[in-house]
Amino acid sequence: MSVSIYVSARDVRVGLASARVEAIARATLAGERVRNAMLSITFLSNTAMARMNARHLGHKGATDVISFGFAGSGRTSPVVGDIYIAPAVARANALENGVPIREEIARLVVHGTLHVLGYEHPAAHARTNSAMWKRQERILARALASAVAAACAAADGALLTAARESQSREGSTLPRGDARERTHRALSIARLFAQLTTAAAFAIAIELVERSLPVAIALAVLGVVIILVLGEILPREIG
Repeated sequence: MSVSIYVSARDVRVGLASARVEAIARATLAGERVRNAMLSITFLSNTAMARMNARHLGHKGATDVISFGFAGSGRTSPVVGDIYIAPAVARANALENGVPIREEIARLVVHGTLHVLGYEHPAAHARTNSAMWKRQERILARALASAVAAACAAADGALLTAARESQSREGSTLPRGDARERTHRALSIARLFAQLTTAAAFAIAIELVERSLPVAIALAVLGVVIILVLGEILPREIG
């Protein structure tokens, strides 16, 4: 059993790293307990997407995402599918709905993957009340929370390492009190960064409460976790 995901962009700016796109697709498959799959995710220009939309769906103009799922011949056959996303349409949708472009791209990756797995939804505004849409938003909330947590952990680790290296490097040339003071200053910066990240998580959660409750809850919980763990990660005193 294996999962292979190929991400490419055809002369367009995506706004989300290929590795992150792959991770979101993998998280979606894992959430649906799919362990054998092969997906391609391609980002297209509006012109290319409009041609595809007309050729395969008979619709005029560019759309945000189109997915093709290819059913296997048996229960153990892998999930195989192609997902096409138009970043420019995603960017317009993000502006219209007041969400970050990266969140909208991530939403479309989840959306397209669920379509490949056989999920469907009603047309137009009714889709946001469908089981597929609710499932999509739950997966998206976990993916966004995971990304924020990873960024916080990486930043905390980098700042703490810099503080310890500074203490070690300067310890031989500075009086011990000066080295300790500089280390405390670096740790204070790390704490401030984590606190600002927590505040941002809460702010986004408050903004999303009415529009995307699962995402809001996930971000609020993440903020609480950061606050609780902060004291354990960052020492208060340097001996």
